[in-house]
Amino acid sequence: GATSITTVTIGGSIYALVVGYHGGGQILNIPDPYNITNASSISEGTQYPELLGATSITTATIGGSTYALVASRDDDGVQIINITDPYNPINASSITDGTRYPELDGATSITTATIGGSTYALVTAFDDDGVQIINIDDPYNPTNVSSITDGTRYPELDGAHSITTATI
Repeated sequence: GATSITTVTIGGSIYALVVGYHGGGQILNIPDPYNITNASSISEGTQYPELLGATSITTATIGGSTYALVASRDDDGVQIINITDPYNPINASSITDGTRYPELDGATSITTATIGGSTYALVTAFDDDGVQIINIDDPYNPTNVSSITDGTRYPELDGAHSITTATI
């Protein structure tokens, strides 16, 4: 079933982006709440390898293009999709838990933040008990910035499940 939804405005139109735990997503055009139409769909597979167990979706606009970012618990990773043309989404990149990104096992939630002119994805990892921070200034070539894990310095990250940011 559907696990996460967000909205985004592209070219003056409002779209809902919905992901489901079984490895897929839907982009819906919402000209009004009584007239919802399908723009496109994406499915787990060769083109989008990090969608199985999708639990969270967010968006970011980088360099005039709009991207959807999906956290996937079963695939232990993040899928970045260029949705500038919501009717023809394009895989930008896939990020998987491992040596380069050590805190993505059981990725459950994702958000973005712009700090000092750079855009970052922040991902919680339930199974790794931590947070992975990824620079997505180039969504086709994301880079690991840092990760934190449950322990003495961060004693309350066990089973990290959700993340958001705030400007104070």
